[in-house]
Amino acid sequence: MARAKKSKDDSKTSEQPIAPIADAETLDADSGSDSDDAFADLGPKRTHHWLIAVSVGGIIAIASLVGFKVAYASKIYPGVSVNGTSVGGLTKAQAKTALDRASQTYQDEQVPISYGNTTLSVDISQIGISYDSDAAVAEAYAHGREGSLGDHLRQVARAITDRPTKLVHYSYDDAKLAPYVAEIVEKTDTPVVNATLNFSDTGRATVNPGQAGQRLDIGLLVRSLEQRIAASSAEAITAPIYQQSPNIETGDLESAKSQADVYLQGPITLAILNKTTLVQLSDIIKWISVDRPTPSLLAPNLTIDQVANYAPPVPVTLSVSDAAIAAYVAGLAKTTDKTGQNAALTIQDGHATVFQPSIVGYHMDQVGTASAIKAALVKLPSDRNIVVAVKTMDPAVTEANLNDLGINELIGEGVTYFPGSPAARMQNIRVGAAKFNGVLVKPDEVFSFESNLGDVGPATGYAPALVILGDHEEFQYGGGMCQVSSTAYRAALFSGLPIVERHNHSFAVGYYTAPYGVPGVDATVFNASIDLKFKNDTGHYILIQTVLSGTTLKFDFYGTKVKTGRIRGPYFIDPAGGAGWNPTVPSTTVFYRDILDLAGNVIKTDTIQTHYKSSLDFPVVKELN
Repeated sequence: MARAKKSKDDSKTSEQPIAPIADAETLDADSGSDSDDAFADLGPKRTHHWLIAVSVGGIIAIASLVGFKVAYASKIYPGVSVNGTSVGGLTKAQAKTALDRASQTYQDEQVPISYGNTTLSVDISQIGISYDSDAAVAEAYAHGREGSLGDHLRQVARAITDRPTKLVHYSYDDAKLAPYVAEIVEKTDTPVVNATLNFSDTGRATVNPGQAGQRLDIGLLVRSLEQRIAASSAEAITAPIYQQSPNIETGDLESAKSQADVYLQGPITLAILNKTTLVQLSDIIKWISVDRPTPSLLAPNLTIDQVANYAPPVPVTLSVSDAAIAAYVAGLAKTTDKTGQNAALTIQDGHATVFQPSIVGYHMDQVGTASAIKAALVKLPSDRNIVVAVKTMDPAVTEANLNDLGINELIGEGVTYFPGSPAARMQNIRVGAAKFNGVLVKPDEVFSFESNLGDVGPATGYAPALVILGDHEEFQYGGGMCQVSSTAYRAALFSGLPIVERHNHSFAVGYYTAPYGVPGVDATVFNASIDLKFKNDTGHYILIQTVLSGTTLKFDFYGTKVKTGRIRGPYFIDPAGGAGWNPTVPSTTVFYRDILDLAGNVIKTDTIQTHYKSSLDFPVVKELN
């Protein structure tokens, strides 16, 4: 990227007021009057003399300006220079020739930059300097010819008194200068090294001394080089390098060293359940850090200069990292924490029995343990013993409370059939149904099919089979899972459970018409965005059992029967029922679910209406690789 330098006019920095052409007192003296009384007697005449003097002075000034402009009508005013080359008194053509010659000559120059005992020469021809001599000449010629009459008079006065006006007109390429600067940075910059604490195997602290660094002031170096270019100068530059002191110096660590010795008096003993663990000195050393905080508040009543250089003495602090201790404790918890697990149940002779015992869970109090460890660091070795709090978490379902769960009888059953299913689809049904065998649904829990199903892919035993996706069918892992969800849906219906979420298929699928002969009692699922959910409102646990026999799948819900569900339908609304079922024809069906109490009384009726599109609208468009 080229960096252009704007013209610089030094006239404003060196201007002085133009002296009056004539002095009124001098004019009065020349009139021949020698006494103050004479002036007093001739008051009006004296005033007239002043007016004449001012008028004459103005006329002379304007006349001088006009004469000067005539003399330099085709020339640049005296005292003007561009990039260090004088062009005052030259015509535009002469000035252009002079500037072109000077710029060409300067291209052969090198500006030496010294640092230490080394000198790097910046080749002017290699940093992309360019000049627009036409524009520079135009600017030089315009100097003193633009602005108000007062501006013109001031510039003429500068020219007459031989006061210089320096203009700058060039550009250079930052990207071509950068390698020179980078080379100096690489050779001069050294990092600051803070003093640090070093710890022996026995935990004793020693101080590693700090080391000052140095850094090149790149901005000042570039400005110095720009000044040379502006003057077409090859004068040498001394690279501006400043020293940087360590933020933490050797002497700052003496008090920190003493504090470290306190922390490292000995290991910490942790009693965790029936085990003892030692926090070793090597672990404690990792938690210790040395820092000098940056002051955040300024002292009151400081001047601007004092604020700029404000550096109050801030003591070095030795601290123990809370995050490091927490990470250590989290690592301990991984070896002690254990997730509790309910007893796995099955139905035998119509009753719930345990086929896999429950597992007690444990959870360490990590926050309390970390706090106790930090407090122990300032105690004597004999007081560094901590009993770690570990919470025991009994599972909700155990061998002991099996009879309290209310799993006493079959409360509902759902059945679907899938003859003619491809082998991949049957594999997916078998794998998916097994995920729900033995699932317990707590009282008032909302059951989610997708949450219990888990990951569906090759790693979990699924195969690619057809699924309805958007506006087409394609092969996806787990195709056929809707057979499992539709079966669970029917079991929830017959158990009288509230249906929280249910979605039908986009078009009617033949696998889900039996035993009704009409579609409408199906439930599709897909990646948690389309789920099947129902609520256990029986007041007791529900145990799900799945049974797969050939091409028949059953979901049996066991618990305490407090109601039942009865389905009436489904019935065609459109097309008419007499037309029969045709998956290629859009249709709407409805069925009614009566909820009955144990005496057989209908206490609620749900109406479930389903809209299906034509199967012809969902072509198979993609095979899974």
